[in-house]
Amino acid sequence: MAVNPTTKRGHSSQRTNPTSTDRLTKTERLGMVKEPVEDRTHPEHPYTPHQILWDRWTNTHHIPILEIHWLDAISTGDDWITEHHIDTRPAPSIALGYLTAQTEHTITITALINEEHYANGITIPKGCIIHTRTIN
Repeated sequence: MAVNPTTKRGHSSQRTNPTSTDRLTKTERLGMVKEPVEDRTHPEHPYTPHQILWDRWTNTHHIPILEIHWLDAISTGDDWITEHHIDTRPAPSIALGYLTAQTEHTITITALINEEHYANGITIPKGCIIHTRTIN
């Protein structure tokens, strides 16, 4: 390790890797994410991907991460079957993601978010939900 004569003994003059976000200050992290200008005024209007990203990167945590336990519909598939092969039980399921939207009848959560897009989201009817747990 090269020692810079203007620094204290044993300290490197090299900067940390600029792609490593774990060493960035809060100000530096916020510089990577543009501050949202959208105003979410209607309760059924979805959060924009950017609003969710800003909320989580700034540690505001107004937008929760939800774990949802729910009963899903099942399919018989596309093959012919007899009545003995029909399964009438619902499929217990768990979904985990950022609250993206909520209406009177549904909750939408999304697993992957960048400033402009959502991915791996699901909208679950509230009547199918058994339990919801907030994870912050």
